[in-house]
Amino acid sequence: MLVLPIHSNAQEIIKINSGEWPPYLSESLPHYGFFSHIVTNAFQNESIKVDYKFKPWKRTFEETKLGFVNASIGWSKTPEREADFLFSDSVIVGESVFFHLKTQVVDWQNYQDLRKYTIGGTLGYEYTFEHDPLVVIERVANDEINFRKLFKGRVMIFPSDKDAGYMVLNKHFTTEQVSKITYDRKAYDQTSYRLIFPKKHPDSKRLLAIFNKGLKKLRQTGAFAQIIYAQELGEYTDQRL
Repeated sequence: MLVLPIHSNAQEIIKINSGEWPPYLSESLPHYGFFSHIVTNAFQNESIKVDYKFKPWKRTFEETKLGFVNASIGWSKTPEREADFLFSDSVIVGESVFFHLKTQVVDWQNYQDLRKYTIGGTLGYEYTFEHDPLVVIERVANDEINFRKLFKGRVMIFPSDKDAGYMVLNKHFTTEQVSKITYDRKAYDQTSYRLIFPKKHPDSKRLLAIFNKGLKKLRQTGAFAQIIYAQELGEYTDQRL
């Protein structure tokens, strides 16, 4: 596992809000997940230490918007969010798919076709198809509850990042249960995830520039690729002791 050296001089410490989104982000994973590890090392390149605060996604978003913390991790760029936040360069790109029971036929060509399905959703997440007023999304607190609703037939499809979805399934459900789930091979979205910095915080522009600089260094040195490779080997999926 890649660990970059810590600078000997006293480091500036910043607070970043995060929600649970394994294997990308989690309080219980090594380095808080591989997305967090990338961010930690990018800031460390510029002599800044990160203190992560894990909270429910909705609270994470609102506190960051008000400037109570320096940034939040794991957000896609939308026009609505750009009104309140500065966005970093893209950190990772995720593939979003529709999970469903193998016994459920899912057939869609465009977002209007989703009107015929009851869709599970997670509070604090924004979905690319949610602006159609006839698309019904039943939101609950977390992804695990959504999968439980899917097993019980209370929702027909559940949109999620593919890798994150399977990690939730493998953590909370039996092998027999997971074998009953599949996903539509046509991704409904590919999303760049970034850091957001609140416009209300006076230090946001400086920290944004610092992070982008540190992230660029991480890519140039090959350290970014090492973290991605470690993730592919499963090094960020085991619970921390």
